[in-house]
Amino acid sequence: MDVLSIQKSYRKIIARFIINERALTQPTVTGSREITIVSTRRYQVGDKIALLNQATMDVEFHLINDILDSRTLQTSHDISDIYPVTSNESTTSVVRKAIGDGSGTDAFIQAIYLGDPPVISHYPAITIDMKSRSSEWMTLESTKEKYNIDISIYVLASEYENQYELMMHYTNAIETALFRSFYPLVDPYTSSTLTNDITPEDVLFSVADTADGYFCRGQWIWFESIDYLRHNRIHDVLGSGVYQTVFPISQDFSVGDTVIRPTRHIFNTLPESTQFGVVNKETMLKCARLSIVCEEEVLRHTPYIDSLTF
Repeated sequence: MDVLSIQKSYRKIIARFIINERALTQPTVTGSREITIVSTRRYQVGDKIALLNQATMDVEFHLINDILDSRTLQTSHDISDIYPVTSNESTTSVVRKAIGDGSGTDAFIQAIYLGDPPVISHYPAITIDMKSRSSEWMTLESTKEKYNIDISIYVLASEYENQYELMMHYTNAIETALFRSFYPLVDPYTSSTLTNDITPEDVLFSVADTADGYFCRGQWIWFESIDYLRHNRIHDVLGSGVYQTVFPISQDFSVGDTVIRPTRHIFNTLPESTQFGVVNKETMLKCARLSIVCEEEVLRHTPYIDSLTF
């Protein structure tokens, strides 16, 4: 029932699947048209992107002219500055999806906040605010925990049309993404790494953790690489860290990629309603507020001896 983990999972989903923030793995070269990032997944030719130095907030906008490979984007015009990779052991430069017509109206989401802070330093911004949690019995040994979350997209009212378009774009994207019933993968969950390469037709895989019972029959699992995430179920436990899946894994994965074992049963993640309006956070803002319902089944085993009586 860790509500903070649920908020962090929604932030991860928005950053990864909607804003599609990707860190640079090589500094840019002035005059070049190539950007090397951790993965080009979910980018398409023609997408508008923001090339951002997070340390200085310097930014320039580009259109994707070509996707050269799984790590390299080609822009439609020259890059005008050097964007570094790291500073003080942290990621400095990233690429994010953006919107605009190239005539000074370009914009991108600049921050995702947990909670709903009264003052936000950069706009446009997204906040993820837990509003309430309630419980009711679901079975004889489990309860249904219902979480109500507000996801808000704030834009400057003074820069109206492009910011308004950005707000509506991300509202639609978030509403669509959060109908995924298997999301989010919420902490805590456990994971191990593959010890064999996998092809899409494979139903057998092996992991580094060889302890009996690490995965069990019928359990949902997730295969994750830097580019892909695929779900499956365990059909059989063959021993020594080897398992058989219910259906083909359907994607290439490599040694060292992650196999995730969820420990929280999240279901019915639904964007229940959306409101649009004007708010004031030391400046006049337009706001879209999505009311999200997220439900979780929590086991409530009753022990034979109640430790609270001692």
